[in-house]
Amino acid sequence: MAIYLTSDSNIDLATVGATVLNWYTNGSSTQILRVSDVGMYNNTSGSSANCRISSTPSILRSTASSRNIKKDVENLWDSQADIVLNLRPVKYFSRNCGVEDIRIKNYGFIAEEVGLLDPRLVDWRFVKEVEDQWSDNGETIYEELDPPEAEGVDYQKIPVLLTNIVKRQKLKVEDLQQKLLDVETSISQLEVE
Repeated sequence: MAIYLTSDSNIDLATVGATVLNWYTNGSSTQILRVSDVGMYNNTSGSSANCRISSTPSILRSTASSRNIKKDVENLWDSQADIVLNLRPVKYFSRNCGVEDIRIKNYGFIAEEVGLLDPRLVDWRFVKEVEDQWSDNGETIYEELDPPEAEGVDYQKIPVLLTNIVKRQKLKVEDLQQKLLDVETSISQLEVE
């Protein structure tokens, strides 16, 4: 067990087992964080970078590119990719975020707006903590959110849609280049005659 005195004068305790880290705060027996590798290796997600902590809370590792975790693979429809053309890019200041420079505006999208266009492009919160209530064994109690709340945009999926659009644009450019070459050839032949 390790004891930590935090900057706000709380005492945090951490116990480390073979595969588990339990975190308690302010000397309480209420567990506020539990990290375990039990089952984590098999909990994969297509919406995570290397590791993602979901709002359930679960820790997922990403193997989203592996064919081994996919089934019913099919090509993306053009109309599905074109959804990104309807996204509204914005710039904004972050609220209550201590890790970002508050003098610099960020770029992004509004998750709720994106979710209306395609819910697969949004990280959703399906449960929330019930404040000041714990189970008999001190674990946090969660309640289901209906409807779920948009938490953030799953930005890593957007390039997949953009790739479809870029490939189609490339074909259009090549077609236009060929038409231009044909016109130039026709003009050159007319000039010779």
